[in-house]
This record gives sequence, structure tokens and C-alpha cells, in this order.
Amino acid sequence: MFLVMRSSRLVAVVAIVIAAILAFTYVAREEDDDCKSFVILHSNDTHCHYGENLGMSTLKALKDSMESSGNTVFVVDAGDFLQGAPYGTVTLGQASVDVMNGVGYDVGVPGNHEFDFTFQILLERAASLNY
Repeated sequence: MFLVMRSSRLVAVVAIVIAAILAFTYVAREEDDDCKSFVILHSNDTHCHYGENLGMSTLKALKDSMESSGNTVFVVDAGDFLQGAPYGTVTLGQASVDVMNGVGYDVGVPGNHEFDFTFQILLERAASLNY
């Protein structure tokens, strides 16, 4: 019985210590003026379909609106953007690069279809992106 009481006290003391640490951590965070927030706008697998359904002009307007409200906005793409529509094929993906530069993408990575053209074309398109 003595062991059970000791264990109960130990659990209670540990719980109080953890609660106190968490309480002070929260207060310290509330006083932190350096805490920043940001917005991430993301696209993926657009495959050169930049018409009304995917709304790149809407994405650009949303980005501009959020930035004008004081938000830090990052626009990112997770690949498969160079090909998929005739104008992407005819321009070897340059049309997609132009659209993405117009929107103001900050970062992107190549998807598997970025390698559908030659590796040299991929390197050229990557060099012409503004991020």
C-alpha cells in the first residue's frame, strides 16, 4: 500500500510540473512579438491547363489581395506543369513558364512529366523561371 501511495504522489507531482511548464511556455509564446505567420498557395499537376477551371488569374488575384492586406504569401508548385496541352507541347513548356512567372511563383519542383521533353529542355525551362 505504501508503494501505491508513493506512486500516486509521484504521478501527481509529475503532472503538476508538466502543467506548470506548459502554462509558462504558453505565456512566453504570447509575449513573443517575433512570431510571424504566412500563407502558402499551392498547385500541383496542372499539366498546362491554365484556363478558367484552374484559374491562374484567380490565383494571381488572390496572391495580390493577400499581399496587399499585409500577408506574406508563398506560391509553390509540386510539379507536372510543363506539358499536357497543345500549347505546352508546341512551346516545349515555355508557355507554362510564362504563366508561372506571371503569377509570381516562389518555388517549385519538377514532376515526372517535366522529363517528357529532353533533360536539356528541362534545364532551360528551369533557368527561365523567376524563382
